Amino acid sequence: MAHDESNRWLGDKPQGNLLDDVVRRVPVLAERQLPPYQRLLHAIWTDERLSAVCTTRRNTDHIRENTDAARRFEPLEEAAIHQLRDATLAHGSRLCADCDGRCSIAAGTQADLGTLTRFLTDHEHHGDRSEARRLYAELPPEARDWSGADLEAARSACPNRLDFARLLPQVERHLA
Repeated sequence: MAHDESNRWLGDKPQGNLLDDVVRRVPVLAERQLPPYQRLLHAIWTDERLSAVCTTRRNTDHIRENTDAARRFEPLEEAAIHQLRDATLAHGSRLCADCDGRCSIAAGTQADLGTLTRFLTDHEHHGDRSEARRLYAELPPEARDWSGADLEAARSACPNRLDFARLLPQVERHLA
């Protein structure tokens, strides 16, 4: 099965059109003539709060593209960063990059809500379907069992206000 350039970076079967939205909403990234994820690296490298970026690369071509992106790096203007943020938020967050477990505590559950939504993101947006299923299966049963959890309390406690009531049934459907 042939993949276009953007699908090649998402894994075995990408979902959604976040990258298309980013190109449309943040034209300066497309103007740099970099593959989609290297465009995002430029945005990440612009943020002076970050000192390192860890990326998963599947082959040496990916590494070469990241190296090329680093050589051609130019910081983005603040307006482009805001456009990128808006494009990402418009897709609806599926994971909390700030997760510290407070959502599970607030929900009164031993389920690892942050990890469950991260695995859903890996499955649906990064295309790492088999790996997401494998990692989900390795979780102890109590880390997967969100039944009885107060999902509204979890949402309120989450720094990114994830909609657990919408996301967790998707976890069950795609990963269980």
